[in-house]
Amino acid sequence: MNLAHIAWKSIRQRALASSLTALGVALGVMLMIAVIVIFSIVQRTFSQQSFGYEIVIGPKGNDLQLVMSTVYRLTPASDTLPYKYFKEFENDPLVRDAVPITVGDFTKPEEGSFPIVGTNKRYFELPYAPEKSFQLKKGSNVFRDPFDAIIGHDVARTNDWTFGSQFQLVHGGAESDHVHDEKFTVVGILAPTGTPNDKTVFLHLNGFFAIAGHDKTLREVLQKDRDFFGPNEDNAPLDDPEWLRTRGGRHEHHHGPIPDLHKSVSAIFLNLKRPPGVDDFDPSPQAIPYARGISSRPQAIAINPIRPMERLMSNFVGPTRMLLSVLTGLIIVVSGVGIFVSIYNSMSDRRREIA
Repeated sequence: MNLAHIAWKSIRQRALASSLTALGVALGVMLMIAVIVIFSIVQRTFSQQSFGYEIVIGPKGNDLQLVMSTVYRLTPASDTLPYKYFKEFENDPLVRDAVPITVGDFTKPEEGSFPIVGTNKRYFELPYAPEKSFQLKKGSNVFRDPFDAIIGHDVARTNDWTFGSQFQLVHGGAESDHVHDEKFTVVGILAPTGTPNDKTVFLHLNGFFAIAGHDKTLREVLQKDRDFFGPNEDNAPLDDPEWLRTRGGRHEHHHGPIPDLHKSVSAIFLNLKRPPGVDDFDPSPQAIPYARGISSRPQAIAINPIRPMERLMSNFVGPTRMLLSVLTGLIIVVSGVGIFVSIYNSMSDRRREIA
């Protein structure tokens, strides 16, 4: 009778104790592996060291909330910027790329509840990260109609949507029961990117504002324009209904061309032009002073999207990971002590037999 056979007979005779000991060790190891895997995913997701854009411009407020709502699409946008403000950057000679982003609404909960982003075709023409361009799995990355939609890989897989699928939007949030009447058609499905784009439904900016309830009255947009840019030379009498009627504007359920005055954006993604000798994917030396100049004015803030996420990782995610790692280590130590006690008791009970 060899040693392995003796050990196996001992395990069989003490099946319950042996099973509980093995279960304790397995749970400790599984917990340690789970902590490592989960935090590696979180770190990979939120510690992305490069984006397709070096500056994100948004309404005055918290920079982390701006990044979480417009880059990661995890929280609602706090406010909007006038579309005319975006046009200023689009025409700025220092700016190479300016892309409007409007977030809001979700697909219906039974369809996965994915966030909606309004933008333009330029978003898909630019790399989503240095040297990484959007690829299509099916269809086109061009909006040919205001009610066309381009969806991420995870959206298509979860909802089983394909080219030509139609869907409606839920207004205000994933938990809302207010479904818009407008239907959008899938014209493109993006290949996997490993970024929040995989879980996003993209609409043309005109289609986004063609939805009933996404536009504002003429008085509201003129007041917003005056509050944002300050008093202007026309001194518009916003309390005069007759003046507003003659001025015109977009009204509810109007499906014609959408005036720029009625549009707004949640954020503006920027890349600046590079001086000679600087690679397109290297940071622009003008980015920091350019962003500081925008933030110093009362209208908006401009940030590098990496910085708020670095703070989040160092101030919250890092300590949490350390706490769970210590807790997991203690569980493994307790499991080890349990194994030692079990073996010691077994040896004590069988001392004469072994002798």
